[in-house]
Amino acid sequence: MSKLFTIIIPTYNSSAYITKTLECLYRQSENNFLVLIIDDRSTDQTVSVIKQYQKLKIELVVKEKKIPKGAAASLNLAFKQVGTAYLAIIDSDAFLAINWLAEIKKELVLHELVGAPILAYRKNTPLGYLVGLEIESRYERIKKGRLGHLSSCNLAGKSEIFKNLRLSEKLLYAYDHQLSYLVTTANRKFYLTDKTYCFHLNKATFKNIFLQQFNIAKFHLMLAKKMPNKAVENDKISNKNLAIQPAIFLAAIVMFFLNIYIAVVFLFFLIILNFNFLVYASTRAGIKFLPLAFFYIFIRNLAWTAGAFVGIFINL
Repeated sequence: MSKLFTIIIPTYNSSAYITKTLECLYRQSENNFLVLIIDDRSTDQTVSVIKQYQKLKIELVVKEKKIPKGAAASLNLAFKQVGTAYLAIIDSDAFLAINWLAEIKKELVLHELVGAPILAYRKNTPLGYLVGLEIESRYERIKKGRLGHLSSCNLAGKSEIFKNLRLSEKLLYAYDHQLSYLVTTANRKFYLTDKTYCFHLNKATFKNIFLQQFNIAKFHLMLAKKMPNKAVENDKISNKNLAIQPAIFLAAIVMFFLNIYIAVVFLFFLIILNFNFLVYASTRAGIKFLPLAFFYIFIRNLAWTAGAFVGIFINL
């Protein structure tokens, strides 16, 4: 009997957590799927770990050197190989709820593209958990419904939607926003269900968070220059924070040397923009997380400002 879904997992140096990702797939209540892993020439034990995993039938493709690195190039390669009616894209550090595929399958009867909220992984480090709580708080605002954008961290849809899509292989981040842009311009819509969820393993050190957020800002700006006001305008989860917060942060830094009182006002506005997250984090994790949350906001905005500045001078 032919399978209904192909689960696509792009990987790179994922040996520390890919087994848990695969275990979550193995435990799915709906098992009508194939697994296709596209590895980005990992330099750790990722390929070995995947080959040793025997509970699922996995097709593993290690990208040739002529194929560019990055998840966008991996997805382009995977889209060409899918032969099932539906496909799902999940991150190699995304841990799906047991009912994820079963609930997504039900929703795909009514909707062409379906995803679920991303929850904070409580077994991560305190900082990684805090980062997850911020993402979780964004999804909490939306609950469910039709959207113009969903993260490719956990996303499923009809394979024919993706068959002729080609993402820019220069995009090492923000490729999911380009995917959303290409899909929505073809008059397709995403649907966020509240019937299931996935956990996501987030960056757990300030250095890694800075580098990640730096790249997010840089590549989003590069994408926005190519598709002005289109590629990110449908993102109701992140809203306009990526554009507004760095501008306020930069203004606060400049005013710190000119007028400390005005600088404080700008910083106050920055706190207001993050108020929902701060309340959510303190409610879920406790007041003790607030100093860490403030420092995280500072690091993130410093990275966004630097990344946006670099992105101005780079074209796709």
